[in-house]
Amino acid sequence: MQIIFILVAISGAAYFLFALRKFDFFSLGFLSACFYFSPGFLGFTYRFESGDYLNEILDETYLVMIVVLVAIILGALIYDRTIKQRELEISLPKTNYTSQIALLLSLVGLLFTVYQSGSIFYLSDKSIILEEIGRWHIIWVVAAGIGAVISFIKKKYMVFFLCMLLILLDVYVGFRVTVVLIVISLMVYVLSKEGKTRILSSRWKEMLVFLSSAFVILLYKQFYILVKLREWDLIASRLMNFKAIMNSFTQAEPFVIQATLNEVIWQDFHVTVDHMSGILNNLIIFSPNLGIDTITFNSLFQPVLFPTVTSGMASNIWAEMWSTGGWILLIFFILIYVLFISLGSFLLNLTDPSIKGLVILLFSYWSFYIHRNDISYQITLEKRVFLIWLFCIIGSYILLSILPTKMKYETN
Repeated sequence: MQIIFILVAISGAAYFLFALRKFDFFSLGFLSACFYFSPGFLGFTYRFESGDYLNEILDETYLVMIVVLVAIILGALIYDRTIKQRELEISLPKTNYTSQIALLLSLVGLLFTVYQSGSIFYLSDKSIILEEIGRWHIIWVVAAGIGAVISFIKKKYMVFFLCMLLILLDVYVGFRVTVVLIVISLMVYVLSKEGKTRILSSRWKEMLVFLSSAFVILLYKQFYILVKLREWDLIASRLMNFKAIMNSFTQAEPFVIQATLNEVIWQDFHVTVDHMSGILNNLIIFSPNLGIDTITFNSLFQPVLFPTVTSGMASNIWAEMWSTGGWILLIFFILIYVLFISLGSFLLNLTDPSIKGLVILLFSYWSFYIHRNDISYQITLEKRVFLIWLFCIIGSYILLSILPTKMKYETN
């Protein structure tokens, strides 16, 4: 099965790299799948009990990976042959200040985060940091991400620079999710705006820049604690250690995430569909404050499959679907996943920068990050982006409605 998996991955890579097509969310989805399924190329996953890498990947685990890859490739082939690329002239009024309001909102979020939990800037224990942060941290990083993407599209580079500083400050605290999402979102925008092209031959320089940035971010996980402790000599030593550099890859999320899928299948671990009520709960704003609790897939599998692991673990959407409804639910969800990728790829043709920025952020989350989430948390991530974006849109509309006419023209 490993050979079949590798052949499917190579075939897909050949299509997405050499075919004359627009870089879209199918391209991103395939790239993401190859990254998160990377243990499949080596044939093992992480073994938590002993801390080594000798857990052999099961044939059925490989089959899940193959089906996901094939679905993305076939989805792209069908999309490319049936959907005509054309600009979508849909726009919102008075959105000129959307990125500036996002920047301001992010600064407010940062200030309240410092006020409520300023210790996160010198704490090195991630579990303690997670206990300290609250909703203001979410506002800080999500608003900064929205401001960064929209300002980049609008070529408001000062706003973009300030938003990126706020995001890099979050990286210093110990979180990489937002900066990865922004790098991915900018990659989608830059590579897609030229229309149909052969990525490997015409846009390889941009791809190299984005992939190099992603590697640096991946590597930083091994060093962020040392950075906060200012252990510069130890950082320099590790950077010169090839084994330490390789460990930053083999101890990365894909090996943990696919260990979950492998273990779920190996132990034939099944859960009821009841926990998926969290999908509806997460559509309600501030649902935890209303006493509405959401049962995560992680809270169900980790105590049973990984009882010795005391820290939190990322989830696995494919394991969740297989565990909840077997192959029927898994294949059904894969189809839903591909259909939403199709929708996102079509909406990339939008011309309004504020709407396009939202689309890129939402579907980058969906196409790339879905592998390491359960369905409830995935919806939570999408909801956060949409609500804060909506706040910025409304704020821009109100601001431009009350500004003098002269200033309105100056913002265009």
